[in-house]
Amino acid sequence: MAFSLQVNCKSNNEVEALAAKFGANWCLHNGYMDFSLEMDCLIIKDMLIRNHTNNHRLKYLIEDITNPSSKLLLLQLIVRGKQTK
Repeated sequence: MAFSLQVNCKSNNEVEALAAKFGANWCLHNGYMDFSLEMDCLIIKDMLIRNHTNNHRLKYLIEDITNPSSKLLLLQLIVRGKQTK
């Protein structure tokens, strides 16, 4: 799937986190419950896996992605071909 979306972000990490959120939400809203999210941003991947960040700008975005009520904990994160959970 390829798409383009205009966003206003202050950093590349914020763009990566928004892309992860948008992609996961798209899958869930279209009925895909078992999917893999691939990204090459190790910083965002670690934030999502640990469900924690000290970056106040990204804190609410990371919490929104990993919030159990958002159903995004079903994500299986893959970074550059190495599968992690």
